[in-house]
Amino acid sequence: MAKYDYRCKRCGVEFEDEHPMAEHPKEVFCICGGAGHQLIRSVKAIIPYHMKSVKPYTPELSDVRRETEHVCAVKGWNPNEFLDDTVK
Repeated sequence: MAKYDYRCKRCGVEFEDEHPMAEHPKEVFCICGGAGHQLIRSVKAIIPYHMKSVKPYTPELSDVRRETEHVCAVKGWNPNEFLDDTVK
């Protein structure tokens, strides 16, 4: 199973969908009900042989806050219950 990135045409939130590489779904939907379009991303990484560890990707806190608030708004939840002080 491969993961694909999509952006909602209605609300603009980016989300992932997982399906086999041979399967190409006609439509993928965001939790708000809007249709998503697939994002094409390129990954370039040159890792020197002597590097022992690579810092993992961490999203920007503003992105985390925006996506959390969006999901909470759709579900009718209070976002403050899910966001800690580092994201507020």
